Amino acid sequence: MGELNRTIMKSQNTLSINVLMKGYCLLSLLSVVSITKATAIYTTVTPDTNWYNYLTYSFSILTIPILLFAFLKRRKYKGIHFGYVIVYLLCRELIRWICGYSSIFDSNYFEMFLILTQSFALCITVCVLCKNQVAKIEKFLDYYVIFAVASQLFRAVLGFTTEGRLGALGLGVGGTGFFLASYILLLVYTRTFDRRFTFLFFTAFVGLLLSGQRTNIFIMIMCLLPFVSNNFKKIMKNRLELQVGKSDKYKINFLVLMLYISVFVVLIIVALDGFGIQIGFIEPIKRLSESVTQIFIGSVNSDSSILGRQASIEAGMKILEENMMGLSNDYYDLQYWMLQYGFPTYPHSTLLASILLWGPFCALFCTWYMCLLFYQLHKYKSQMRYVLMFLIIVSIIWGGPILVEPQFAVILIYLSIAKIKLITLRNCC
Repeated sequence: MGELNRTIMKSQNTLSINVLMKGYCLLSLLSVVSITKATAIYTTVTPDTNWYNYLTYSFSILTIPILLFAFLKRRKYKGIHFGYVIVYLLCRELIRWICGYSSIFDSNYFEMFLILTQSFALCITVCVLCKNQVAKIEKFLDYYVIFAVASQLFRAVLGFTTEGRLGALGLGVGGTGFFLASYILLLVYTRTFDRRFTFLFFTAFVGLLLSGQRTNIFIMIMCLLPFVSNNFKKIMKNRLELQVGKSDKYKINFLVLMLYISVFVVLIIVALDGFGIQIGFIEPIKRLSESVTQIFIGSVNSDSSILGRQASIEAGMKILEENMMGLSNDYYDLQYWMLQYGFPTYPHSTLLASILLWGPFCALFCTWYMCLLFYQLHKYKSQMRYVLMFLIIVSIIWGGPILVEPQFAVILIYLSIAKIKLITLRNCC
């Protein structure tokens, strides 16, 4: 009897630690800048050579528990092993330093390595705490979505917006749009339709609209077209319920309903704007409706955001022409080069920015690995391939260097889910 009690107590303690660590991971993903700065043990600021102050990075002591947990439990992790990429990048910097090229060992700016390491540690911690089970990892993401959108609404109440758009704590506007768009794809393609699905979809959809991230929304819609097309044909032939059950049929009906609601909301916004009524939280939605209008009237090329994206990519390509093997792993060094070509921040393409920062071999290898994962999932007809499709397309035509840990942690978690699903499919066949 005593042995049984000790076993029960041990299980309860393990469960409590598990819950506490998951909560700690959520808090890390929803990091508040002021707290991070107050607990920082390493900080970088924009050097005087860069006249445009864009990035200030702080490494908080609060990150250390996650780094220690990830290091101690790394052998239990079954996802992608991004640690090899970090080691390669460190070796690349060492070789550049020895050969007399610009290197972080000269500038002492280690923010990129710390961001990559923190992100990978978060990914390992989440996957290990969820016992590498896809359902549990997705449940963790469910809670993250709820808290992320709640933080958006909280920021809306306080009036903390970025050019009228709302980002979640820790993610920023761009990262919020990316995360919620990819999460909606994960919901639609891999989850069963029920009340939880409805609540999570609506929550993520509202947060996505508040982020005002047009590119992510349009790419998400493109990636949803195969689902709608395939299942709509079955609905028309009255064979959907016989082939795959009612869940996909309900999803189609729900997506159509959300489309009607979106159109209705846009019409209300247009009417309010016509009467000169301004409401703060509808600014992101108004921005999206203006983009749709530009597409239909053919004036997309005059959009300032698109013109800025084009200018940033052109500047990045000019840098690549002069530095075919890339620059050092230093965000400030990349910004310095961008300023020489008249653009104040970074190339608005994650792939191009990665080629410049990581070198072409590493960046293209990582892209090839994502494409390989997509191809292998496609062979097994796994619906997770559409989330990978979104990640690949977005990395090419949107984004920039990863400047915040939560966004990159989410990417690694998605890739780990894909790998775990692939391992499961191989074992079953």
